[in-house]
Formats: sequence, C-alpha cells, structure tokens
Amino acid sequence: MWDTKEVEVWSSVSRTHFLLIHGRFVQSNEEFYLVNVYALCGSRDKEALWASLSAQLLLLRGKRVCVCGDFNAVRKTEERRSVRREQVEGEKNHKKGGLNCVFGNFFKNILDNCPQV
Repeated sequence: MWDTKEVEVWSSVSRTHFLLIHGRFVQSNEEFYLVNVYALCGSRDKEALWASLSAQLLLLRGKRVCVCGDFNAVRKTEERRSVRREQVEGEKNHKKGGLNCVFGNFFKNILDNCPQV
C-alpha cells in the first residue's frame, strides 16, 4: 500500500472509528503520525469519538500529525442519505450548535497549539 521508497511505516493501531499510523518520510527523514477517521453520523457517537481522539492527540502534542478522513459533518440533517429516522430526530433535539459545533470545538481545543502544514 505504501511506496517503501517514500514512506516507512513503523506501526499502525486501529481504534474505534480511527486508524493511527506512525512512520517517517524516507527522503526527508521526518517522523509523522497519520490519523484516518471514520466518524459515525450520530452526535453522541461523534462526541465519544472526539473524546477518544482528543486523548490520543494530546499524547502526540508537539509531533507532526495529520488528521484526515470522513468526519460525516453535515450542515443540515436533510443532507444525510442513509440515516435512521431516530438519528435525525435525535439531531434535532441535540444541544444548540449541532454537530459542526462539536466538531469545530474539538479541533479548536486540541489543535490550536499544533503547527499546521
């Protein structure tokens, strides 16, 4: 999967709804951490993911970290296609600010002090 001339993968760890890969870029000898996220649609599920992910990211403070993936962040519940009715109703009743607020606060609180590339 990786071009071993470009990337050396030292470890990969699978957690609930995210994969953490640790390695280095061969040519520059730079160490990195890559977090690939697959977030569930439910707001409470997302909050649990962000709590777990933020704990992991705090351990990596000061390291080169890239967080990417499918965050299932939507502006309106109508944008969702494969969501059970209970999830949509739950979203409507969720605290003010909605999912994007939870998502935004997560990155604001965790990544404010991280260098950005």
